[in-house]
Amino acid sequence: LWDGARIIIPFVTMSAASLLAVEEKLEQVHQLMELTGNRDVAQCTAVLEAADYNLELAKSMFLEDQAASAQASAKLNVTISFEETTYTYELPVSANLHQLKLQIQSDTNITPSEQLLIENTTHLDLPDDAQLAPLAINAHIGFHLLTPNSAA
Repeated sequence: LWDGARIIIPFVTMSAASLLAVEEKLEQVHQLMELTGNRDVAQCTAVLEAADYNLELAKSMFLEDQAASAQASAKLNVTISFEETTYTYELPVSANLHQLKLQIQSDTNITPSEQLLIENTTHLDLPDDAQLAPLAINAHIGFHLLTPNSAA
């Protein structure tokens, strides 16, 4: 600190109990880093603070956040066979059949209402609101595209 004429260095003392509490918190940060494999001290400290230094709660919060991040970034690979052409799309795991049909329309100009998508494994014609992820095998799903003008 500067008082205009001299530098004042405040002397801070910590009680033994306060020092022990700080050491325990640091140990919990290191334990959380060990448990989660995360080496970001600031992130682990923030999670522990949010969990009021409850290590089990912090671990649970951290792993839930990791799972949510992984889910958000997860993709499905979708292959569409149409006549002599194969189209490949990468869609979020939350995508439904209508979203896929919109992607197909952008490549083929075939409107969603004219598209009949038959899933390769089950051979089902699914409703537009059907989620794609449950049908995927190893994050991949394939369809045959039929239209009113295509040969059956």
